Amino acid sequence: MESPLATTLGTRMSAYLITSNDFKKQRQKINKQIKNLRHELNLINHDSKKYKVVKFTKDQYQSNKNYGLIYLLLAERDFLYGLEMKNILEIDDIKLKLKLNTTREKEMMTKKSPTTGKQQHWNQLPDQFFM
Repeated sequence: MESPLATTLGTRMSAYLITSNDFKKQRQKINKQIKNLRHELNLINHDSKKYKVVKFTKDQYQSNKNYGLIYLLLAERDFLYGLEMKNILEIDDIKLKLKLNTTREKEMMTKKSPTTGKQQHWNQLPDQFFM
């Protein structure tokens, strides 16, 4: 069996995650691992109305290291979710900046000259127009 850190950090580092879809796929794989591990250790609580977090003791952890692996996988899942959201926001920010730049360029292309009243390119506008 692999070490718990190799299972969590090692898989993320070797996956070369770049896009938000990559992070989402990796997060879904980890969710599946968590689900299977919880079933294996009988940590499933079927009563959703009276849900209680299943806690385990030090003796249980000493007998089976998979109890600790669950916490590492949960932390890794949450970390991947944060990276996914960060990636989405960065892409949206870039798209917004590009949209603003193209809008500003279009405005500059269609400015009318204050002297002739005709549309001119911003390079052809007199200096007094920008003051």
